[in-house]
Amino acid sequence: MRALKALGAVALIITVGACDNTTSRDIEFSKLNNFFVRNDVVLTSFENQFVINDKNEFDKMFGMARTMGNTITPVDFSKYFVAAIIMDETGRETELNIQSVQEQNNDLYIKYTIERGPERSYTSIPFDAVKIERGNYKSIMFYEVNTLKKTISLTDN
Repeated sequence: MRALKALGAVALIITVGACDNTTSRDIEFSKLNNFFVRNDVVLTSFENQFVINDKNEFDKMFGMARTMGNTITPVDFSKYFVAAIIMDETGRETELNIQSVQEQNNDLYIKYTIERGPERSYTSIPFDAVKIERGNYKSIMFYEVNTLKKTISLTDN
């Protein structure tokens, strides 16, 4: 009888574990290379997070930094959207780096880092942007390392 109860308890634990939907999975993303933030973009804070769903919206925010030897990363907005982090103009050397994109329960978690260096003699607008394949996502949460910075709901779109 004890063996039967123990077997039942193990089966219950396995069943509950199999129903646990909290595991996350890595989502592929591609960095957008050779773009710049347009100088007429209105930024509302020092650090800004965006989800861009169409080419018009993208073109209002970014310009192409085309040269003879570089490659522009194309975005097919019927298949992808763009997630971007843009910082306010600064005279400090600053690098933004989107490190990972993970999905859990139809929510996307984007983790990034900011590295700041010394002052420079010129200013720039630091940013990082990636394209992500469209999916049935409810929201996108931007984390600087482990600190939640912004949540963007996609259910209203």
